[in-house]
Amino acid sequence: MVGDDGGMRISHVPRAYWAALVVSALGFVVSMSSTTMGSPAAAGTVTACSFLDLGPLVAAAGSVALTLVALGERRRQHVDARASVPWVLTGVAVVAALAVVHVLRGLGVLGGPC
Repeated sequence: MVGDDGGMRISHVPRAYWAALVVSALGFVVSMSSTTMGSPAAAGTVTACSFLDLGPLVAAAGSVALTLVALGERRRQHVDARASVPWVLTGVAVVAALAVVHVLRGLGVLGGPC
């Protein structure tokens, strides 16, 4: 049947994907940040500011790497034990979106002090 997921179970999802989701969640909690402010100019404004948070950047890299491992695990699974393609694409899209958010957070574009 079209659209049938073949009785997919949670056990069909590779463990590396679950690990990728955990690493992505940790990216919202773990922070190793550095902020550098330049010398103040007139009227209390700052002339230069740089911000870097390694926690979200490491989480983004780790979650993407674990997702690639999960895709490799899926290829090695028996055809009947694989998650269906729509589920896999949804999972990859979720991790990719979280990775983009983490990169933006790590560089200070989202929620940075600068």
